[in-house]
Amino acid sequence: VVVCGVGQNVRMIAVVHRHGARTHLRKSYEGDDLTEDNPATLLSQGEQQMRKLGEVIREKYIDTLSENPFPPNTYIDGMSSGVYDPVQVGVFSSNTQRTIASATAAMQTLFPTRNTDASIVPVQVDIHRTHAIRAYTHCAGVARKQTSWISSDSDYKNRVSTTADVRNAAQNAGIVPAGDEAVKMENWFNVYDRSLLFHSFNGNVASNQPMSELNATGQESMKNIADWVESRKFSSKVAGTLSGDPLLKQIMHAFRNVDTDDAARTDPSRILWYSGHYPTLLSLLSSLGLSNDEKWYSTEIPQFSTALVLQLEQAASAAQPTGVRLIYLKATIPTNGGDYGYEFHDLKEWTWSQFEQLAKTAESQSTAAWCSSCGDAGGDDGVSTVCKLEGTDSDPDGSGSTGVHPAVAGVIGAIIVVAVVAGLIAVVMVARRKRFARQAYHGGTH
Repeated sequence: VVVCGVGQNVRMIAVVHRHGARTHLRKSYEGDDLTEDNPATLLSQGEQQMRKLGEVIREKYIDTLSENPFPPNTYIDGMSSGVYDPVQVGVFSSNTQRTIASATAAMQTLFPTRNTDASIVPVQVDIHRTHAIRAYTHCAGVARKQTSWISSDSDYKNRVSTTADVRNAAQNAGIVPAGDEAVKMENWFNVYDRSLLFHSFNGNVASNQPMSELNATGQESMKNIADWVESRKFSSKVAGTLSGDPLLKQIMHAFRNVDTDDAARTDPSRILWYSGHYPTLLSLLSSLGLSNDEKWYSTEIPQFSTALVLQLEQAASAAQPTGVRLIYLKATIPTNGGDYGYEFHDLKEWTWSQFEQLAKTAESQSTAAWCSSCGDAGGDDGVSTVCKLEGTDSDPDGSGSTGVHPAVAGVIGAIIVVAVVAGLIAVVMVARRKRFARQAYHGGTH
């Protein structure tokens, strides 16, 4: 059981999680383009995963029930009531149905009891928070580094050769869609994703093509290839830290302002929640200096609903935070009808001064400098969206804090989310009609 440091209390947490299980998302890696054309939607299993995550976070950080297995000093100061307060809690998501729906599901169990004037916990889709969650899709400079690695790295070329038999077996088993060319290793995530959904999530794969069961060894071999490619693609050795720095900067800004008077604050004071994607987690690990140590957490794709929790700690006698702890909540997939669950892993502990030094590069980088480092716009949102706002008062320091009080931002966020979800549902319906008309599977691009 992960606890707080000896003599420490939890002041605030930042939760960064991958969305729950969703329908198949087919990607292709073409030069500097990192886009998704086919909308992937949250599955009922994904909703169950996220509800479990909300429950686990509540048990550890909010509940004060006598049967709770966690010691009292893990509860967040000032949250013992367990009632949602927009000044204390900020929930942010990227602009996709799977992440918005994931955050919404988690909030149902994180705050089952709500204020009478707050029937829902708003999930905010804010351009600056979204930028931080998916900075890897906004930075052409990162994509160019990944392309260079794929085309010139000797270890990569060796893996292409040694994994040929496994990749051919996947083609023969029908896991590679009929009509597709032999899958290149840089696109192997597509094959692993289809296999994972087929074997572990009731066959939720958007294809009318028959697929064959793979034994445990075959599934593990497919997973190992995807883990190797994706974890290295977003490591600091290959991609640098540009993809994770904007998110680390926002988290650090909230931590620094944990004691700001509620009337003046622009960040939530107790829980900062980000609903994102697996590259979001891998990119943050890179910015935290943990992507190159060849440990399990830095060499695998985070499973659906897996979460990183940065826990701000402070000694009772101290005037400011005294440390930060990183906890990895590793999602587990049940077998034989069991419940979804999480393994707690205490990955790293920093003193406050060590964490300040770690975040120094991210904090000191202005939006203009980040845009300059990334180069020309690229990806589905493009670096231009955020960079065109550079120099305006929408986010003056790149911290994600726009000067709007959290309670007001929450109301605006709730309205925006309703509109976004409605639009995404319309897109999904159109895409499904087109796919039905074609009577064949065609995926999106990445």
